[in-house]
Amino acid sequence: MNRKFMSAAALVVSGVMALSGCSKAGGGTSESYDGKENDYDNTAVATVDGVDVKLSDFNFAYYTTAGYYSAYTGGGEGWEDQEMGGQKLGDYVRDSSLDEMKQLVMAEIKAPEYGVKVDNDSIKTAEDQKKDVIENNFGGEDGYNEYLDSYFTSDAAVTRYLIRANLINDLLAKMSEEGGECEVTTDELEYNDDKYLKVKHVLIKTGTDNDGNQIDEAEALSKANEVIEKLNAGEDMDVLIEQYGEDPGMESQDYYVFTEGEMVDEFYQASKDMEIGSWSQEPVKSSYGYHIIQRYALDPENDDKVNELKTQKAQEKFMTILEGWVDEADITVDDKAITSALDAQREQAAAKAAENESGSGDEDLSSVIQQQTEATDEAADDAADVEPTPADEPETADAE
Repeated sequence: MNRKFMSAAALVVSGVMALSGCSKAGGGTSESYDGKENDYDNTAVATVDGVDVKLSDFNFAYYTTAGYYSAYTGGGEGWEDQEMGGQKLGDYVRDSSLDEMKQLVMAEIKAPEYGVKVDNDSIKTAEDQKKDVIENNFGGEDGYNEYLDSYFTSDAAVTRYLIRANLINDLLAKMSEEGGECEVTTDELEYNDDKYLKVKHVLIKTGTDNDGNQIDEAEALSKANEVIEKLNAGEDMDVLIEQYGEDPGMESQDYYVFTEGEMVDEFYQASKDMEIGSWSQEPVKSSYGYHIIQRYALDPENDDKVNELKTQKAQEKFMTILEGWVDEADITVDDKAITSALDAQREQAAAKAAENESGSGDEDLSSVIQQQTEATDEAADDAADVEPTPADEPETADAE
């Protein structure tokens, strides 16, 4: 089963960075990490080339990821037994969390070879990020400590995770420099007018407006035709977007640049059928309304899309290298310790739930971790790369 570069835990960490500002990490060793330890820091559940993966580290990744998938499947008892890709979801969460820790530790081991290290500045960066998320997401130390208790982890583990997450981003950046193993050239991207389309558009919405009122379809079509008439008369597309456009996405960027599968099919096909420099001579109807589209030539030297594609390609190269490092590493995993710990933690969570004022006695571990995950949802949502836009809900859906 494919292991994604960004697990649910990593998404939360990305949210932390988005909240606090991701400063450049810099050196030192894991022994110099700051943070308050507890009993979960005293047990190693794996070693990666001699570096311990502590139970607190594993638990942080495991319960964050478990909370994500528990919420995704509706929560409650039995989520772990649901299948994904032929594997039980609980087993997948366990395996992917362990894989993530292997990757983070292996990147930390290899980073000094590329001149990327952890130092006092990077430790301070992680501490500052942690302080921000404690205040903004947990409302202070009490909420944060409750979070740590529910995740069976430690303040030290959260600090380590932040430091390693910063480090892995810096390592990727270093390896992506000119001449680096993850460098991506424009030629590699196949960034050409046969594969990528660059457009602007005016959207005239149909269906219901923002207040839930039905929009007059005939009036919307009349407006769309009016825009085409003005384009044909020589008026500027940007002026018409400002005057008529109802897609907020066109307010935040100059163009849409996309390939097949990234926009609703009607929008994609109409754009593909256009000559560069031309525009719609008839309104293009989609589920969002009427589109009047103008196509432009790609500009590889200046288009933001090129940097986005280079980043994606560099991440793919980096993951291939990182997985190779992990495959070659001397790794031991104490499966018995992990199983025993998870079983004990489920019992603790059940006992705690039974003591709740509700007295229902029904709340299990999945309920506890789902509640804590909801406390971090804002941070996870702030991670821009969190979830890809489905093909049937393209960026033009921003108009909704």
